[in-house]
Amino acid sequence: ATDAGTYSVRVVVTRQGKDPLDKTVETIIKPADIEGIDIAPVTGLKYNEADQALVTLTGEFAEGDDVTWTVGVDPVKTWDIPKRMAVGSYTVTLTVERGDNYNKFEKTVEVDIALGEIDLGDLKIEAVDRTYDTTEKPLLDVTKDGDYTLEYSTDEKATWVKDTIPTATDAGEYVIYVKATKDGYN
Repeated sequence: ATDAGTYSVRVVVTRQGKDPLDKTVETIIKPADIEGIDIAPVTGLKYNEADQALVTLTGEFAEGDDVTWTVGVDPVKTWDIPKRMAVGSYTVTLTVERGDNYNKFEKTVEVDIALGEIDLGDLKIEAVDRTYDTTEKPLLDVTKDGDYTLEYSTDEKATWVKDTIPTATDAGEYVIYVKATKDGYN
C-alpha cells in the first residue's frame, strides 16, 4: 500500500511441528505534511492608489493542489496572491489541500495597509507682505501642482476652510495654519 489509510494485514507463520500462528494486524500510513510552502505578511504597506500584494509566498504549489486564499471572510479558489488597495487591517489565510495522502496546510497572517504620504510636489507657500490700504487681500501666495487639497485655519486649528486662502484688511500679524489633505493619505 502506498496511500494514507488504515490497512489490515494477515500474518501467517508456520513452523514444523507447531500450530501455525495466524494473526491479523492493523497498520496505519499517516498522511504527510505539505512542506515547502509558507506565507509572510508584507510589512510597511502604505496606500498608493494601486492594488498591493498582501503576503509573500515561499515555495510553489504542486499540480493538482486545491488552493484557497481567504481575506477576511471571503474565500477565493486561486493560485494568485491576494491584493488590496484600501487602508486597513486584513486577515489573510492560505489553505492548500493536496488529496488524502497529505494533511491540509493552513496559515493565517495579519497585514496592514497604512495611510499613504502625500506627495506635495513643488508646493510653495509664502507670506504676502504689504502695507495697509483699506482693501482686503490674501495673506498667502500659494503655488501647488499636486492632487491634494489645501486647508487653512486662522483660529488655532479649531476650524479649517478648504481651498480658500485667508484674507485680511487691517494691519497686524496673522498666524495661518495650512494642511494638505487627500483621502487615504496622512
